[in-house]
Amino acid sequence: MNKTIVYIGGFELPDKNAAAQRVVSNAKIFRKLGYHVIFVGIDKYMADDVEFEDTKLEFEGFIYYRVKYPCSIFQWVKYLSDVSFLYSLKQFSPLFIIAYNYPALALNKLRKWGLCNGIYILSDCTEWYSPQGSLLFKFIKGADTWLRMKIIHPKLDGLIVISRYLYNYYKDKNTNIIELPPLVDLKQGKWKISQKYMNNERVSLIYAGSPGSGNKDRLDLIVAALYDIQKEYKIDFKFLIIGLTSEEYSQLYKVDLPKDILSYIEFKGKISHLEVLEYICKSDFQIFIRDNNRPNMAGFPTKFVEAISCGTPVLTNSYSNLYSYLDQGKNGFILNIVTKEALIDSLLIPLRLTREQRNNLKKECRQYTNFDFRNYLTLVDSFLLNIVK
Repeated sequence: MNKTIVYIGGFELPDKNAAAQRVVSNAKIFRKLGYHVIFVGIDKYMADDVEFEDTKLEFEGFIYYRVKYPCSIFQWVKYLSDVSFLYSLKQFSPLFIIAYNYPALALNKLRKWGLCNGIYILSDCTEWYSPQGSLLFKFIKGADTWLRMKIIHPKLDGLIVISRYLYNYYKDKNTNIIELPPLVDLKQGKWKISQKYMNNERVSLIYAGSPGSGNKDRLDLIVAALYDIQKEYKIDFKFLIIGLTSEEYSQLYKVDLPKDILSYIEFKGKISHLEVLEYICKSDFQIFIRDNNRPNMAGFPTKFVEAISCGTPVLTNSYSNLYSYLDQGKNGFILNIVTKEALIDSLLIPLRLTREQRNNLKKECRQYTNFDFRNYLTLVDSFLLNIVK
């Protein structure tokens, strides 16, 4: 039996977005199980006239090809329905093609092509977005999402889903389904960048990521609560925000930051993924909160997994199935975001911990190995074998 898997989707390898982190960790599972994995990702900076075969690169023993990320309306229309580049991969005779959050029309073409060529088509589903933007974009993206989630996914040979919400939705609609949260390779040195524990009393908080259009990560609620805490309780803390500048923050949330706030809140902008992990490792807590809506319940934050894997406890509210992994007072704290006053009260608990108590939390996180991809070998092996039997 040929054991080749082609993994396609909107990921920027090797580590330029959360999608890339996910598919690489999943691919390491497949490789451990004896499969040969080939990636087809996107490249935002690739020229228009590059032949598909000429985009071939290698990293960590994997081969990957790239297609140009759509920049114009014409390119978007093509991206939503075109799978012609896959014919170039027919030479590898894949047993599986895994499509990461793939556009509905292209995914349906791929499904039919798989039926004709004896190839099993799976979806790696990590989102259920409510589209934002212009009316035209909302209509196109909304229709694409509805078709993919409601019509096409149940017809595929199997589903890999990121959250319990998606698992519960599809478990009666597709007989071959597996839940895989974001995973990491804990043997990589980047998760152990700094094993030293801090000795200063100042509490260091960090947010690292992209808050989306402002309705994903509610940084505005965190900043407002910390501003009031600083004014009323005079707790010594520093909050580092990585991923956007102060100007971008003000524009995103349509607020003017008080001048004195920049003495304890620092905006770093975008930096490399490795630099992000270095800052997380050296922080007392990673903090982020999200509203309890369908997009957030269907997803699972990669930043949660990365923080715990770095040995840094997490402060967040209860959504998705984080409750399955966050042990209150050991590897993090669940925050109450019903009101600003409730958020402040729940933030004061970790902010008032002593240095020794905070270091003990970091020790607890470093012993947490549930997100290492090796824990899922048996589960994934059974999932794939059940599809081909």
